[in-house]
Formats: sequence, C-alpha cells, structure tokens
Amino acid sequence: MILKLAGTVVVAGVIFLVTEYIRRLLKRDNEVSRKTVHIVHGLLIASWPFVLSGNWVYTIIIATELLFVCSVVLARRLGWFGWMWQVGRVSWGELMYPAGVTAAVVLAANKWVFVAAILVLALGDAVAALLGIKYGKTNSYRVFGQKKSVVGTTALMAVAVALFAVVVWFGPPMQASSLTVAALGFAVIMAATENLGTYGMDNMLLPVVAVLFLNSLY
Repeated sequence: MILKLAGTVVVAGVIFLVTEYIRRLLKRDNEVSRKTVHIVHGLLIASWPFVLSGNWVYTIIIATELLFVCSVVLARRLGWFGWMWQVGRVSWGELMYPAGVTAAVVLAANKWVFVAAILVLALGDAVAALLGIKYGKTNSYRVFGQKKSVVGTTALMAVAVALFAVVVWFGPPMQASSLTVAALGFAVIMAATENLGTYGMDNMLLPVVAVLFLNSLY
C-alpha cells in the first residue's frame, strides 16, 4: 500500500519535471503547462481511493494538498517554475486548487462523488481553458474582466455530463426523479460556477459546488 502511494507521488514528481522540460524545449504557453499539471494532479488524486484502502487515504490526500500549497509558496518565493504562477493576470488558482480538493475530501458523500468533483476540476476546467485558447478566439466573452469562450464552456458542460454518467453508473443509486434533468442541471451549474469563479476561484468553487449538488441527489 505504501509502495503504491510512493509510486504515485514519484510519478507525479516526474511528470511535473517533464512538463517543465517540455515547456522550455518547445516554449509552450504557461497556461498549457499549468493545465497539464492540473490534469495529472487531479487524475492521481482521484485514483487514490481505489488504489489505497481504508479511510486514512483521505487524510493522506489532505496532507498531499498541504504539501502542494507549501511547494507553490516556496516556488513563488524562490522564482522556480514560473509557469505555475505567472499567468499574466491576477489569479490565486494554484492555491485554490488544493483548497478545492481538500473541501471535496471533507464534504463528499462517497468516493464516486469525490472522483466526479475532482475530475470536473482537473478535466473540465482544463479542457475548457485549452480548447478556449485554441478555438475560442472568435467566440470569446468576458466575465468580471476575465476572458471566457463558448467553446470552452460547452466543453466543460460535456465533461460534466460524462462524469455525472460515471457516478450514476458506478455509484450508489440516486434519488433524483429524472437523471437526465439532473445531468443537464449539473452541467449548467458547473458551467456557471466556472464562469463566475474568476481570479482562480473556480479551482475551489468547482469541486465544492459539484460535491454539494451530487450529495443532494442521495
């Protein structure tokens, strides 16, 4: 069990360093590098309740997120990994991400709700940002001064519906009268949360709102 945990941490560290190397080699945009790490971070954390056994796995997740916060603060102070925090706008996203994960750990009714909440952040938010960068130039709009796109928002909604389906299929039975309406409602609420959660606050709000919505269906 400890070996599995150590292995995931090592893999995360290697991917983190490889991301930095590729960014320098290919001169990739900081946002692309950040979202890549967000995806890897979320996928690893979401896998731990299945890789490790016992309730203490959630304590480990919280400890890992605290370590991540310390790493971000240290990187800012020392000027390391500038792509983590140099985004060209006011953003607290790198600190809000572990805060959102920690909140999901505390609030989630079951592990499938936790997984969906983490992945709507790791995948939904990242896909929205990356597709928005590539295809959103002609359909962009601003919310509180922050640039968004129809393409990105639509992509996030699609990810939200897919994750809702995963929870329905694998998780405990829901009490919703119409799962279709609930799925669409989940997608709309996630899109609204991402749009309104400016300055990086969506990194905390997305998993929290996702957990609260999904919990209400049990």
